[in-house]
Amino acid sequence: SALRLLMNCSHRAPTDSAERMCREMNLPMSTQAELSLLGPAIHAQALTMKTARMTAYKDINLDLAAGQAHALLAEHKAGKRELLLTLAGHMLASSGELTIGGLNARSVKDLHTIKKLSGLGWFSHVNELEKVLRVRTCISAELGLMSKKSNRVATDAYLEQWGLLDVAEKNLEELDRITYDLVGIALGMAGDPKLLVVQEIERDLTELQTLQLIDILCEISHSRGATVVCGMCDYGLARKFDSISCLTEAARAQRDAVCGQAAQTTPLGVA
Repeated sequence: SALRLLMNCSHRAPTDSAERMCREMNLPMSTQAELSLLGPAIHAQALTMKTARMTAYKDINLDLAAGQAHALLAEHKAGKRELLLTLAGHMLASSGELTIGGLNARSVKDLHTIKKLSGLGWFSHVNELEKVLRVRTCISAELGLMSKKSNRVATDAYLEQWGLLDVAEKNLEELDRITYDLVGIALGMAGDPKLLVVQEIERDLTELQTLQLIDILCEISHSRGATVVCGMCDYGLARKFDSISCLTEAARAQRDAVCGQAAQTTPLGVA
């Protein structure tokens, strides 16, 4: 399924639905231009989410290039989930600066626009569906919500693009983990978003399966011009992305350990 998806994604021209949405929402011409070909660049400075009970993340600085696939590296339960949802317009930071494609994510008005331009993989307690639902039912409903054709022919064509037609009649609870994650990504891309955010994909997957999903996310970005941001825990696996942003001291220590180990095993004269 993963290999079939990569073949279907390759050389596909970006759709114009996001650009049409920009015009319909009367976004500034500068923002329309930035989103015309690629997904949004993301810039954050001292971004913090703090409540009376907890600090989800603190003093995050990001400079993510448009139209590339990026990894946010941190240990489990270190605030990646909240940060990803903030980038997609589903949560609001308490302080700091954040711009998504020139839009101010600290502004409630712009936040609504960012949310419309973004897609989500599976996020617990945000967009998970009843596990008894069939894959075809989920995809058809999501295409309809995105004002796309959602009849049987259109739904099956979309499932085929993602290598999911063989599991169309299965319930979500019957899927293996990698296929379940792929369904989440396919649902997130149903509206041709310019920004896709995805939670930790290493969870319950083998290293090979994780690498397959990373290849898919990178291909989505490179072939469709979308900006993809994925939470990761393992630096070695995250190196497959176009960039890695280490969010915590533990993540930076992991990076330094891996890079130092690589340097020790690299022959002289090899970069």
